[in-house]
Amino acid sequence: MRYVADTMVIIRHLTQSNKITERAKEILRRVDSGVDEIVISGITLMEIMYLSEKGRTNADLAQVVELVSGSDNYLVFPVDMEIILTARVIEDIPELHDRVIAATAKFLDVPLITSDEVIARSQSVETVW
Repeated sequence: MRYVADTMVIIRHLTQSNKITERAKEILRRVDSGVDEIVISGITLMEIMYLSEKGRTNADLAQVVELVSGSDNYLVFPVDMEIILTARVIEDIPELHDRVIAATAKFLDVPLITSDEVIARSQSVETVW
């Protein structure tokens, strides 16, 4: 199975946070064991870089690069014209970064792993948490 993971899921996974549900932990275990795949939006890379530079997370861009480079089961998906056009029709997620991440899941037609309640309430994308 393939999923898109939002920024906080990736940060929590990298920092081994306990703030992840058992369902999300199981998906991440399956990805780490080579069974499932997680797609990471390019905007997530930018968010992690920014949050790290501002001292708002212990995760950093190098960790994400290492995670992606060391596994065939973590994939980075670009923010391209198709994603932007998909994001344009998602009107029930106001925050731009979240909207782009949701657009990636919608475009790929896969569930989005997120704890964000606004995204979870969206009619535009299937979520798991």
